[in-house]
Amino acid sequence: LCVNPPLFRLGLVNSGGTGTPPFCSGSVSYNLGVLLNHPTGGSLISSGSVINAQVWFRDPQAAFTVGITNGLQFTVCP
Repeated sequence: LCVNPPLFRLGLVNSGGTGTPPFCSGSVSYNLGVLLNHPTGGSLISSGSVINAQVWFRDPQAAFTVGITNGLQFTVCP
């Protein structure tokens, strides 16, 4: 994982992907509101906070079945 503590997980989502791997068409999208409303994350996020994010996913039809995305880092602006 590229994400350091404090670590918390958001709710599960379906990517809506279709097709035969590796030609999948799904995507996962969250916005800052989801993080702010999370019981653990909301209290940790304020102006100037540096957020590290990464998606851990399952794809039962693919040969690898699970994977993680590259890490993403952003700073919350006022």
